[in-house]
Parts: sequence; structure tokens; C-alpha cells
Amino acid sequence: SVGELENVYALSPMQKGMLFHSLMEPDSGAYFQQASFDQKGSFDVAIFRQSLDLLTQRHEALRTNFHRFETGHGQEPLQLVFRHKDSDLSFKDVRGMQPAEQQAYIQALKQEDQARGFDLGTDA
Repeated sequence: SVGELENVYALSPMQKGMLFHSLMEPDSGAYFQQASFDQKGSFDVAIFRQSLDLLTQRHEALRTNFHRFETGHGQEPLQLVFRHKDSDLSFKDVRGMQPAEQQAYIQALKQEDQARGFDLGTDA
């Protein structure tokens, strides 16, 4: 869930450059990063989700979206920092699959995620 605004900032020159390139080439994947980890032992999804939510609450960069607003000088990109934003954790349990099936499923999830890309205005 997204709460009220905490702050609004102009973009730094580097952020403007990154936004420009992401808008000009939305399918390039230049600023899209993925990481995956193998987990052994027990894993409490609820505690992990709570940890991510606390991390998001602690760091405003994780509660920030970029939007373009119409001003008297054309469209101006701004950073909107939300007072509260939950982390976006997607969890899939693959323990019931055979190892080859697990690997194929994980690879397909990664490809779908990368094909979907990332919208700086909506986190989606």
C-alpha cells in the first residue's frame, strides 16, 4: 500500500540521464538488475516480508517513485517520496518440484520478470 507524500525532490543530473535513457529505450534492460539466491534450511516468509517492509520504511530511496509533471516550462520529472510503502515480495514455493523442473520454472520466472521490465513511476 502507498501512503501520503513525505517529500518531493528534483532529479539530480545523473537521475535525469538515467530516466531519459529508460524512457527512450524502455526494453533495453540497461538499469534492470536481478539477483537470485539458493536457500537451505527453514525460511519464514512472513518474517522475511516484515524485514523488507522495515528496510523500505527506513530508507526513503525505497519509497520513491519518479513522475513527470506539467509545469510552465514543459514536463518536469520529480521524485515523490511516500511516507509509507510496503515492499513488493513475490514468493514461490518450488520444493515439490524435481530439480530440473525447479530450474526451468525459476528460469521462466526470471525471463518473465525481465520482459515485464520496471516502471519508475509505479514500481511495476
